[in-house]
Amino acid sequence: MNRNRKLRPASVSGADFSRQTDGMAEPQAHAALHTLSGTALGRIRASGQPIEAFRGIAIYDTSKDEIFMSLDGFEAAEQALASIPSLQERYGVDQASRLALQFIYELLGRLHEPVFDEELFESLWVDFLAELAEPQWLFRGVANVRFLVAEGPSFDLGDGVSIKGRSIEELSELGFSDPVLAGLFDDWAGFGASSYIMLVEDRLDKSPDNFVLSSNPTLFCKAQRALSALRLLAPGDIGIGRMLVGRAARFNVGLGGTDIVGHSVPSFCGLSGRPMIDLLQGVTRASSTRLPRSRPCSAQARVRSRSSSPFA
Repeated sequence: MNRNRKLRPASVSGADFSRQTDGMAEPQAHAALHTLSGTALGRIRASGQPIEAFRGIAIYDTSKDEIFMSLDGFEAAEQALASIPSLQERYGVDQASRLALQFIYELLGRLHEPVFDEELFESLWVDFLAELAEPQWLFRGVANVRFLVAEGPSFDLGDGVSIKGRSIEELSELGFSDPVLAGLFDDWAGFGASSYIMLVEDRLDKSPDNFVLSSNPTLFCKAQRALSALRLLAPGDIGIGRMLVGRAARFNVGLGGTDIVGHSVPSFCGLSGRPMIDLLQGVTRASSTRLPRSRPCSAQARVRSRSSSPFA
């Protein structure tokens, strides 16, 4: 698997992309980033070091950032990005330098050697514009489900909450990185372990104020409300382990690490540890009305953040 993979929302087709990015595909920014990318790769080749030594996340290592910020063409790329109206509105002009840096880091993460690849550059540019065209951030959280015996591959609980059979392939398609999947599987053991995971999604309008927001506390609250509702549908101590949370994006604007919410106590939902065995019937009865929408309740969540580089 690709350790550098980020959480990704659904892809945008060529025709849909053209409509969504009408007026945003600034040729000046494209040309400036094209020039800067070529210069950056030339700098790496001249160093004689492997490309892996130059990968990273913008702002995380200022000495590494300076290598690229000092290049001819960096200021032009920064100014060209800052001139895009939608970027000003959704990311903020102050983030132009960070975005120029992150574009280089994203390019290095997709290359195996410091040789310019036109097709790969264009693919990254499309991802950059597609993410910019999205008016909302997409947050996803995943956790192991405990004390559950059920029939069926998945259950849609509404309000962005679902229970699914554990599938590495599906989670990878959603963009969960190898470190996240490793953390999920480390937590998949002990009393009450099941073959299911809980997936939670939420969205938030983009603005410069939440540009660096890496997680949304409503995800854990939604999960807890769904569990409470399920316990009313059938007997049992259904629960979840710790939730790994991230922000999905076609283009990572410069976030690293994974937020972890909750804990992994196996008997999280009760001392008896009774498995819930009637979930399929209960969810089928409830599917017409779905579960109630979650209320803001960030104070309920015990959050522990782990800021580890995905390149480690």
